Amino acid sequence: MGFIRPATPGFLITLAATILLAIVSFSVPLIKSVYFLKASLSVEGVDGYITFGTLGYCADISGSLSCSNATVGYEFSKYASILDSYSGLLPWHAQTSMLW
Repeated sequence: MGFIRPATPGFLITLAATILLAIVSFSVPLIKSVYFLKASLSVEGVDGYITFGTLGYCADISGSLSCSNATVGYEFSKYASILDSYSGLLPWHAQTSMLW
């Protein structure tokens, strides 16, 4: 019997997919270099950016890096004044504003 059996390619592809899923699932704030969205900010002399991941976000505003806890969902209470000016740019803003 050889090393490569009929199920070996399927197993290797599934193993690779599982590893990639684990990397993406534990993105920002746990792995700060893996994120799916990066937004630049420049409001009233305050410059920075926010990176969004699956379990949270990290904000680098005026050189100060702070990350949310690794939980499902986002809470922007700390950056509400900065993000209010950008809320019209968010793709879900039009949909959620109709609900209120």
